[in-house]
Amino acid sequence: MGAKLAQHLDGSEVAKRRLEGILATITGELSIPEACQQLGISEARLYQLRTAVLEAGLSCLEPRPAGRPARVEEPGAVRIAELQEQLEEAQWEQQAAEVRAVIAETMPHLQTDEVVKKTTDLKRRRKTLHRKNAGRRKKAR
Repeated sequence: MGAKLAQHLDGSEVAKRRLEGILATITGELSIPEACQQLGISEARLYQLRTAVLEAGLSCLEPRPAGRPARVEEPGAVRIAELQEQLEEAQWEQQAAEVRAVIAETMPHLQTDEVVKKTTDLKRRRKTLHRKNAGRRKKAR
């Protein structure tokens, strides 16, 4: 198919026509003056376009490491995640304190050492789960 391969690529018709003309000069199907006349451009412009096409093709053919490029985290991303975690924890503690205050005001007979101990245990368990989940989130990235 030669230069006609350009017609099967994604791009504008103008770009396809230019690529087809450039490929035709490379394969010898068209002379430089014929291609310039067909495309309506000067010889200098044809040489510029041909060089740009060849350099782009060469660049795409350079060997690269296999797989996706490593994800580079922003330096502040880790700190932001830590601060968000601290904020969530502080919000949870504030809510728990508000609930305890409401319970103490409305039902003082329920406020025992056992209830306080259970609340503390729940807080400790939540922290542990939160840390485990944070490790999973980091591994998933």
